[in-house]
Amino acid sequence: MAELTYYDLFSCLLDIKQYLVKQNKETKVIEEERQNIESLNSSIEEGMTNQSSMMNIILEEVKENGKKIAELSENLENQSERVCTEAEKVSSYAEILQKSAATKLESCSQPKPLVKQVVAEMKASNRRSNLVFYGVPGIHVDHENDIFDFSSEVDGVLKEFEGMVGFSVKPNHLELLKKTDFYQDNKGKNRSSCIVRVYFHSEYVARKILKYKKRLKRSEQYSKVYIAPDRTLEEQNARAELVANLKDKISEEPSVKWVIRRGEVVSNGSYSNLNSR
Repeated sequence: MAELTYYDLFSCLLDIKQYLVKQNKETKVIEEERQNIESLNSSIEEGMTNQSSMMNIILEEVKENGKKIAELSENLENQSERVCTEAEKVSSYAEILQKSAATKLESCSQPKPLVKQVVAEMKASNRRSNLVFYGVPGIHVDHENDIFDFSSEVDGVLKEFEGMVGFSVKPNHLELLKKTDFYQDNKGKNRSSCIVRVYFHSEYVARKILKYKKRLKRSEQYSKVYIAPDRTLEEQNARAELVANLKDKISEEPSVKWVIRRGEVVSNGSYSNLNSR
């Protein structure tokens, strides 16, 4: 075996140094890649954490918005009837104004009668939201001042209609028109049969009650209460005349079923035909 010279030994050491330098560089590259991978993993984990937090926030907001939407839906449902009734009022007032404008164009030389007509039509429109209750029991609560309490009895009458009309019936105002027929009930309390004007917030409610008023005859407590529209004195006189004509027709032809329809007394068939159906 040949002996190594200093030159060969130096060359060998130089190769070893270059190899170690190269290995060191590769080790640094691997370490940098490892650190990059760890940094990327950390960023991914942080992003996932942030995304999870964001999703939780979004879910909470969705739940909160769902509650608000449910509340708004309930409020809209509760106010739907009021909106419909207010729309009826607006439509009614629009018709009144339209009629008034047409009348004013036809008779510009008579402004005062026109104003009176508009006022009368407005009052008639408001009156259609009222009803008159006849035969409401009233309790004598103050003998010295002759004060009767009839509001609780009116509430009792209106509760009879809640199942028929499909909603709670509450009056805006009550007005005592007359007290008649003083008597004592079975508990010894002084009572009076009262005539009460009942004000409602819309014509719709009044029409609903009039539609089912005959069913009040089935009530054990309020079968003697009679409900009628809030008529003017002229309308009351005309109605009384119609009722008198109806009685005459029934007396003259008892086999015929006579009714009042659209301001006239008309026949509605015979009782024999009705019984044969």
